[in-house]
Amino acid sequence: MDPRMTRKRLLAIAAGVATIVGTNLYWWQRLETTRDAVAVSRERDREVTAATTGSAALLERAAELAGTTPEELPEAIEALEAQRSDAEKALNVVKTDLGDARSRWARRWWEARTASGFEGPETLVVTIEGESDDAQALAKRATEYNDGVTVVVAEPSNSFVVSAGDAAECGADEIARRIADRAGGGAGGSSTLATGGGASDDLRTVVDELTAELSV
Repeated sequence: MDPRMTRKRLLAIAAGVATIVGTNLYWWQRLETTRDAVAVSRERDREVTAATTGSAALLERAAELAGTTPEELPEAIEALEAQRSDAEKALNVVKTDLGDARSRWARRWWEARTASGFEGPETLVVTIEGESDDAQALAKRATEYNDGVTVVVAEPSNSFVVSAGDAAECGADEIARRIADRAGGGAGGSSTLATGGGASDDLRTVVDELTAELSV
């Protein structure tokens, strides 16, 4: 056999083997890539299924709490929002009415307190059984009747409000801080009106001692 023919045949066989190996390698890589893609797709499907199942459970729970069905839940939420809005408006009206009532009560209290004459300005301490809002109502009216210092103590809430008129030598905020320093708790406000609370010691005793010092 011609050696040149043998060499050509061997080269052809080698080329064919190389082609087959290259082709197999290509398809093997494609197969691995496809397997990876399928695995990722399946994992994503499981995550989507889990999320969908969780959302459905939440929707059913929300509908149960609202006393309706999942299909009617949007309308039920709108109705609840409308009810909440109406309730907030009604509450604001009640708060306004209560504030007006407190203001009228404070005016009548001061009118009764000064009916027999009032020599002011002076340092005055008032103790009431009520809330801090009641104390604030009295203190806000105080400067109309007392141009000095008025301290309103609310029991048992252990809160107080200081009012300082034009004749006061100290601002209300300064007096309130001095009370809090001695009785404990905190205080703050303006030079004409300040509030405090959270006293750990006998608040009325501390207020009496401090206002006595202011009166000297």
